[in-house]
Amino acid sequence: MIEASNPKIIYKMMPHLVSYHSPYMIIIFWLAASLLVFVSLFAVFFYKWKVLTQVLVFKAAVHTRLATILEITPKESDKRLQLSAKIIKCMNEGVIVTDLNGNIMTTNLAFTRLTGYREEEAQGRNLSLLLSEQFSPGFLNEVWEKLIDCGYWQGEIRNKHRSGLIHVLNMRVYSIYSDNGQLECYAAIMEDITERKLNEEKMRYRAYYDSLTALPNRDFFHNRLIQTFEEAKQNQSRIAVMFLDVDGFKGVNDSYGHLVGDQLLQEFAGRIKFTQADSSDNIARFGGDEFILFTEIHTEREAASLAEALLTTISKPYRINDCSIEISCSIGISLYPDQGQDVQDLIKLADEAMYMAKKRGKNNYQFRHQSASLR
Repeated sequence: MIEASNPKIIYKMMPHLVSYHSPYMIIIFWLAASLLVFVSLFAVFFYKWKVLTQVLVFKAAVHTRLATILEITPKESDKRLQLSAKIIKCMNEGVIVTDLNGNIMTTNLAFTRLTGYREEEAQGRNLSLLLSEQFSPGFLNEVWEKLIDCGYWQGEIRNKHRSGLIHVLNMRVYSIYSDNGQLECYAAIMEDITERKLNEEKMRYRAYYDSLTALPNRDFFHNRLIQTFEEAKQNQSRIAVMFLDVDGFKGVNDSYGHLVGDQLLQEFAGRIKFTQADSSDNIARFGGDEFILFTEIHTEREAASLAEALLTTISKPYRINDCSIEISCSIGISLYPDQGQDVQDLIKLADEAMYMAKKRGKNNYQFRHQSASLR
């Protein structure tokens, strides 16, 4: 049996068929064979066309599905934006969005807690609303210029709360650009660091200041004296270092108690600061009832005049807890460059001169020269 779907078999059998029939039969067989070939080719074409159609239909379905997904994406994006907005509203950090002129467009709940202004009150008002009087008028312009140049600014600002209190805020401001690169707005994130700054200030105070008298301690004083000493060497100026010790302080503690003694030292320190109204960083409590100060002078007579003023001020009666207490002090003085040639020499010589003043009757001052005798 001849397989009609395979034209090659028919053509191979043609010579055998032709040998047994007339020329007309040959023509008929050739026509039949050609028809079978045509039908076979048509079947192959039809099969491939059907497969191609199915592929096209599948692709169309895929594209339709993609189109459907693309239509859903904006809705999903809206949901994400709404979720982001909710998260921003609940953040502990304050968030502000301003226009290009610094006018507030939107805020979050933490902004109200940090500033005292509700969102509807702040909208449309300039960011300068938050600045205290401690900033220069050009501060905001400097911030905007930094944002234009770098797209980012970070720093500390002293925020004036609606109640009038000053809060220290750490602020980060970002330039926000559109997809085509156009600057659209600014976004700021604020964190209240007032408590942290206060703690830092307390730690600094404890590290550099005496807790009883609020004067600088030894370390702070020593650093300030080194700085002034180096400036004096460059400028060829003169420095006087004075060492002060309270005369009879032990008797005050024994007679009135340590609480009164502490109050006496506090007032004693205040009187020293009174004579140095320009600065108190050049005075220190060295410990106990010992104090030290330095000052820039032109002549030795200036140092003597200051010592005399200190003796006069300090010797006035102290009124503490309805008690009138009279004390005095002994002052030793060293000079740069006349006597000491470095900081340690100046302090040592002033200390030795103070002991000289005590040996010579107290309530007086003495200059200490390196060649001078303590006897």
